[in-house]
This record gives sequence, structure tokens and C-alpha cells, in this order.
Amino acid sequence: MKKSLVGLLGLLGLVSVIATSGCGDSGPSAAEITASCTAFCDGYGAAACTDPIYPDAVWCKSVECVDFSSGSDDCRKATKTFYDCEKSQADICANDGCGGQAISRVIACR
Repeated sequence: MKKSLVGLLGLLGLVSVIATSGCGDSGPSAAEITASCTAFCDGYGAAACTDPIYPDAVWCKSVECVDFSSGSDDCRKATKTFYDCEKSQADICANDGCGGQAISRVIACR
């Protein structure tokens, strides 16, 4: 009886370690995604593109950086990855360096 109780407690301890070690990662928070989106919009606005998609950072944020509080873990991860890519493009005005991430985001968030 004592052996099985020790084994059970050991198993419960192992499950607890696994559960808190990142296996159940819920992805980035809405605040983290918003920060990435905001950084993209700020960079885009500062670039003063000759043929802009958005006239300024405020407009960009009002369209792009809306509510990120819902969506699956995969959707939130894909959305943050997309905005991280967007803000770090070599030519932010061309806005053509993140097609793969955009597709991944659409698939993850459908």
C-alpha cells in the first residue's frame, strides 16, 4: 500500500512539473501582440512611404491593432509572428516581406 501511494505521489509530481513547464503554453498575450502591431505601425508611419497603405501610424493602429484578446493559441502565435516580421522588414514601405507569415496567420485564425 505504501509503495503504491509513493508511486502515485511521484506520478502526480511529474504531471505537475510537466503541466507547468510550458507544455500548455497559451501563446502570446493580447498586450504582446498589440505591442508588436504598434511597433509595426509606428515604424511604418515614421518611414513616410511615398505610396502608403496607411497615411499615418494612428490610422494604421486603428485598422491593424484592434482586439487581439480572442483566438486560439495558434492564432495568437501566428499573429504575433506576423507583426514581428512586419516591423522588421528590410523595406517596410514595400510591405512585401511577410507573405508566408500572413498566410500562416490566415490559416491559424480561420
